[in-house]
Amino acid sequence: MTINFITRGNQDLSQIYLRLKDKGNKTNTHSLSGLDAITKTDISVLSTNFKKGAIVLNKIPKNSDAKIKSEIAKHDIQLTEIEAQLTRFKRIVIAAYSNRKEYETIDSKWLYNVINSKSEVKNKVPHKVALFFDYYLNAKKDDLKPSTLKKIKAIQNRLIAFESDTNTSTYLQEVNNDLKQRYKDWSDAKAYHINTYIKTIKVIATVCRYAQEKHDITLHPQTATITKGNEMKYKASINVYLSFAELKKIEEKEFKDEKQDIARDWLLISSFTAQRISDFMRFSTNDIIVMDGNKFLDIRQDKTDTQVLVFLNDVVLSVMRKYNGNFPPLFSQVSKEGNEGIYNKLIKDVCRNSGITNIVTAQVKNPETNRVEVKTLPKYKFVSSHIGRRNYATNYYNDIDVSLLMSATGHKTEKQFLAYVGKAPKQNAKALAQAMRKLSENNSTPMQVIKNVLNR
Repeated sequence: MTINFITRGNQDLSQIYLRLKDKGNKTNTHSLSGLDAITKTDISVLSTNFKKGAIVLNKIPKNSDAKIKSEIAKHDIQLTEIEAQLTRFKRIVIAAYSNRKEYETIDSKWLYNVINSKSEVKNKVPHKVALFFDYYLNAKKDDLKPSTLKKIKAIQNRLIAFESDTNTSTYLQEVNNDLKQRYKDWSDAKAYHINTYIKTIKVIATVCRYAQEKHDITLHPQTATITKGNEMKYKASINVYLSFAELKKIEEKEFKDEKQDIARDWLLISSFTAQRISDFMRFSTNDIIVMDGNKFLDIRQDKTDTQVLVFLNDVVLSVMRKYNGNFPPLFSQVSKEGNEGIYNKLIKDVCRNSGITNIVTAQVKNPETNRVEVKTLPKYKFVSSHIGRRNYATNYYNDIDVSLLMSATGHKTEKQFLAYVGKAPKQNAKALAQAMRKLSENNSTPMQVIKNVLNR
């Protein structure tokens, strides 16, 4: 491997180029046979001061006066500085070439990036993944919702914790299968849910692609595939829902506690409108429209910015009559987070007092470890603000066309919608078996019997 400096053209002032060549060496498996890369530097020099790839100092003419000698000396100082800079370039290239990664393509572009690695532009774009997250979040602050930015920040913090625990640093160019496995081992040891691990890898890959697309940063070839494969598909959550019968028990329960009464009403509203808490606690009578004698809410969902028409059924209208045609009051006028926290606690009490106490197995977040765990507990303990949306999807799933239900939930695909359906596959399988037996006994119309059984 050789490194030379050359100039091009016959101008008096020429730009210096750096040239890296490697003819290959049988005894050195790290060399690249046939390599010949060249890149320009930001240095120019007079042709009289550059010979055979090296800086040549000026000769002081005989009988020169003090002024001329001083000017020549100043110019020679500049040439000495240029010579030192070229030596530094050579040292940087030798180190980078000797320690290059297997995924790096060694060419003129690589050479240019190496000798300019400490420029002001490069310093603005960090190559460590954890640091680039800040750059990415700042670039996306106007495109993504605050809730999404908060989730990405949490993933960045997990990556930082991983690097701290493993005493490593991860560069954008080094996101590959090895990193993926090391992070998986760490995630499992920390008892993170499998979907949390999958989400983290997917977001890291997204951040890397942004660095490649916007800043032309070379990525490892495996970066493009670390999110592929069945093992990177989100695993179905084990969640509970409240059936129509359970919602009826909650509706008919009398509460002496005013806040529990209000929480019950919001729970019923969410269960029959399919909206998230960020949306249903913004419901306003100003958004009500009437079509064919039916009342609808015309709203734009906060999370997805999706416009939906929400049908207000008899249960919702009955709740509103309690409040003189309005929606129930909020628990806190200070902050959305405070309101959600109060509601989440109250609806557990509402369900417990309504007799929703049967023992079930489902997922719940442990407040002490902040990890999702599978536990067997009384059903009311699994109830949270998102259950209303799940109640709607599950209870109406067998009776109403999915595409119509999606128009209310705002889901873009049936796959997304089905993630909210709380009935396990074995329940539908048992119902189908029962329908088949019924068909054999009565010799009834197949589709009618199956529909009747499944829709119970």
